[in-house]
Amino acid sequence: MISETIEVKKLEEQIIDYLKQIILPKQIVDWAVKIIQSNDEIDRVTYMHQLDVLKRSKLKILNRLKSLLDLRLDNELSKEDYEIKRNELDVELRRLDTSIAELEVRSGSSSTRAEEAFVFSSEVLKRFRNGSDIDKKLILASIGSILKLIDRKLDLEIKKPFSLIDASSLVTDLNNANMSRFESDDNHINRGTMVICYG
Repeated sequence: MISETIEVKKLEEQIIDYLKQIILPKQIVDWAVKIIQSNDEIDRVTYMHQLDVLKRSKLKILNRLKSLLDLRLDNELSKEDYEIKRNELDVELRRLDTSIAELEVRSGSSSTRAEEAFVFSSEVLKRFRNGSDIDKKLILASIGSILKLIDRKLDLEIKKPFSLIDASSLVTDLNNANMSRFESDDNHINRGTMVICYG
């Protein structure tokens, strides 16, 4: 196996060319973060409402279990009927506990990652140019996989969500479009959105 060599400076220039493909203008990042934060507030209110509904349902089930036990202790309910009803309520209680746990895990995680991806994509070139060798390796690991050096040319497969960004065409599109839609305070989510997916 013959290993190819390349000067560090030339390799870093090629990496910078890849980084330029994922850099987003500050205006877009600010707009996206603002939309994400606005959606986070809506999601937080929805989350609080859903959690409240689930907790109230759980409290009702716990009260029904207590009432059921009271009926059994007062011999107003047969052992068999008690067991059947208790099992039904236990199943419902476990379902509610699972729903509460899933809701708590889900709350806010994807929007935080999306916001971090937008901010990272706006600062990545500066971080790379000013970073230590370790910083540069971490940046490279964050954005790409399957690094190959073919004829002294770097071949890097950019990972999601960064592979979804084509900054060169985005900047061209923005130069042709009215940039004010990314700057106005009355932005609506349906006007010029960007979606970052995680794979």
